[in-house]
Amino acid sequence: MRAAGGLEDLLSGSTRLAVLGVGSELRADDGAGMLAARELERRCPRRTDLLVAIGGSAPENLTGVIADFGPSHLVIVDCADLGLAPGAVRVVRVEGIGGLSASTHSLPLKIVVDYLILRCPCEVIAVGIQPKSLDFDGRMSRAARAAAGRVAKSLAAAVRAMDARSRRDGSG
Repeated sequence: MRAAGGLEDLLSGSTRLAVLGVGSELRADDGAGMLAARELERRCPRRTDLLVAIGGSAPENLTGVIADFGPSHLVIVDCADLGLAPGAVRVVRVEGIGGLSASTHSLPLKIVVDYLILRCPCEVIAVGIQPKSLDFDGRMSRAARAAAGRVAKSLAAAVRAMDARSRRDGSG
């Protein structure tokens, strides 16, 4: 596991980026993954090399859309019990995704990831945001909201880096 700052390094080779925000907005901080995805979409609108998908508590419903997009990299942003302070963010490679909490999902994320890798071979990275509360009908904590903003900012920086690489390589 690494801190969110390592996200841009892990995405350094990306050419088509898919971001899947996961969670339940009905359960306080569990909506942080979707908030991060929506913020990224606001920061990087109308792009052909970026797919932002809001998976909610059933991310498996978007596997076809993601596979059809054909990403080089897929980032899944979700609330996860990391045993850290509320709002802490950690980046986990696909091998470690089984340890992320999936209690509010229809299917465990590991199954969704395994299926996507079969459909569209790509680098898969999970970003976990430590919740303060998962209370039903609770408000999102400041810590989770701030963490979602930091994740969106890092992802937007990775998207800008794709632009710079494209211009440098003459393909953009």
